[in-house]
Amino acid sequence: LPAAPMAASEYFETLTETAFTATPEQLDAAIAQARTAAERDRKSLPAPVVAALDQRLAQIADHRARMARADLALASVEAYRLVVSVQPAGPIPVEVSLLDYAGFRYDADLKAQPPRWDDAVQAADFAAQQWARISPRVTNADLRDRFSAALTEMAAAAKARDPGPAAEVVTRELDMVDQLE
Repeated sequence: LPAAPMAASEYFETLTETAFTATPEQLDAAIAQARTAAERDRKSLPAPVVAALDQRLAQIADHRARMARADLALASVEAYRLVVSVQPAGPIPVEVSLLDYAGFRYDADLKAQPPRWDDAVQAADFAAQQWARISPRVTNADLRDRFSAALTEMAAAAKARDPGPAAEVVTRELDMVDQLE
């Protein structure tokens, strides 16, 4: 049996994660999947979100045409944020999905040439805000402490404009988001 289609957010996540490494053909396929899923899911989204999503899709197409991979990744992760921010309540709190968003954005900022440090600082700050909302509900004290420490390290590495520690800590943050899920 074929797998059920994923939510649009999942396709935008994949596009974000592969934007820097995919071949042009793979990018085109990922963009087409995200566009199809967004078209399918748009009827369940509020009108302002649909309008913003259409803007992101136009940006993605423009960035793909120019092969501006960092801009494509950032437009895609913003589309991801739009969709997950209005998703119906489910087993995964929206704050956890937004921690994923912040990690993806921070990672794309690091991979941009030159790195977009100011935006990485903003992504780390956004993550800290989401963590403040969700951390009291995390019952695993070890995970809670490690996650808090990682967010502090993300902010410090971005402010210091230190690519090695920044890349290492965002990998840990994204792995821990998977544990939270």
